[in-house]
Amino acid sequence: MRRPLTLAFAAGVAAYLVASLAQWPRSALAIGSGLLGLVALVVLAAAGGSASVALFAGQLVLAALALGAVNAAMLLGHWYLVTPKLSPAPLRRMMWLLGASLVLQGLVFAVAVMTLGDGLDGGLATLAWLRLLVGIVLPIVVTVLALLASRAASLQASTGLLYIGLALVMAGSIAGSSITYLTGVPV
Repeated sequence: MRRPLTLAFAAGVAAYLVASLAQWPRSALAIGSGLLGLVALVVLAAAGGSASVALFAGQLVLAALALGAVNAAMLLGHWYLVTPKLSPAPLRRMMWLLGASLVLQGLVFAVAVMTLGDGLDGGLATLAWLRLLVGIVLPIVVTVLALLASRAASLQASTGLLYIGLALVMAGSIAGSSITYLTGVPV
């Protein structure tokens, strides 16, 4: 079921791209593709062998949200560098979304460790805590700094910080999923 859902999601994204280029109505495609993506993540979590499908699905959805938000924010930051008269409000909204998704990831991490943490031992426990620090806490700090830097007239500092945030969120997402597949604990 994972492969057909993934292919359907990819087809929805491709159709959205075509509709965007042709300037056709596309809100139904966006909603449909988004729902397909969510279903695909839940099915992936169910097939992942995690001790808690709900927590793993939550982590996957929050990781996707964080990755999308940090990527969109970083791209918006670049747009502002070449078009400085744009309002920074969309950039700030994306950074707030990023911060919220990271905080929620931290809460899901805490719930997973408190309820299912027996599967984490030895080196994998160290990796899980490193995932928390590098993949959640540090990106929250970077996001706060980028938000503060976005108050300046130039958004170069925000964009640079978001580059760092992108690398940290990506590494944390990969590490969290890998640790979950190895231990069954959805961190």
